[in-house]
Amino acid sequence: MCKVNVDAAVSENGKVAAVAAVARDANGLFLGTSSQVMPGTTDAETTKALVCGEGMALVSNLLF
Repeated sequence: MCKVNVDAAVSENGKVAAVAAVARDANGLFLGTSSQVMPGTTDAETTKALVCGEGMALVSNLLF
């Protein structure tokens, strides 16, 4: 089992977004991380969807 924390941010000028995910095991040991900078992503709702996908991609990469 692992726990994945995700976070996202949109720049003040609204032209760039960044998403990140961190995975830890049941004991809190670091398993891996993933991040992306996405120019042209301008709204919070799109960024929220992208960060969820980033978290799922991280888990997929770690488990398979």
